[in-house]
Amino acid sequence: VREYLQFVAELKKVPRNDRAEKVNLIMKKTKVDDMSERLIRYLSKGYKQRVGLAAAMMGEPDILILDEPTVGLDPNQIIEMRELIRELSKNHTILLSSHIMQEISAVCDEIIIINNGKMIAKDTPDNLINMIKGTSAIHMVVKGDEDIIKETVENMPDIEKISYDSESEENTLGMTLYSSEDNDIRETLFYAFADKRCPILELHRSDNSLEDVFLEITQEGGAQ
Repeated sequence: VREYLQFVAELKKVPRNDRAEKVNLIMKKTKVDDMSERLIRYLSKGYKQRVGLAAAMMGEPDILILDEPTVGLDPNQIIEMRELIRELSKNHTILLSSHIMQEISAVCDEIIIINNGKMIAKDTPDNLINMIKGTSAIHMVVKGDEDIIKETVENMPDIEKISYDSESEENTLGMTLYSSEDNDIRETLFYAFADKRCPILELHRSDNSLEDVFLEITQEGGAQ
């Protein structure tokens, strides 16, 4: 690790007299100093990501560009990487690219959404979420035949949009239903599925999220 970062420091023209100090400082910031004499190929995925980040930081750039910095990391490593990114953001502008909405929500102050190569939104997370105010989201899980469940909700006039869960328990179907904010469809759903003898196992209001915003505006703009 140390040898590689010294090589990067040379490539980035860090003055020779400052290299050792800069390498030690960056290893400490990225918490790889305890692995400084290890071969990189033997490091865990999390440490390899940290070494890559350390290399990007060498030469004290004003802007750091990070592409999917937490991909392949375990939950503990993801938390550590996010904390490190937040710490670095105090002294650097960080441009982070990711399709994982939880990651964006956790670390970003401003968000740009790109669809089909075009920027379609740019704002703070709170302002983006406020864009779809006026819409009420209900998440529910129903037990029964999938075709019957889909037919039931798709024929309800008060439902404006339906997003089906990618995974559900056997013989159940999970979905998020969107309607106007002043239209409470929970009672209608109860009676509709009671008539079909399909038990509702779960039903609750769901707060709007960045994922909802992404789906809303990218679907409006065409294929994702």
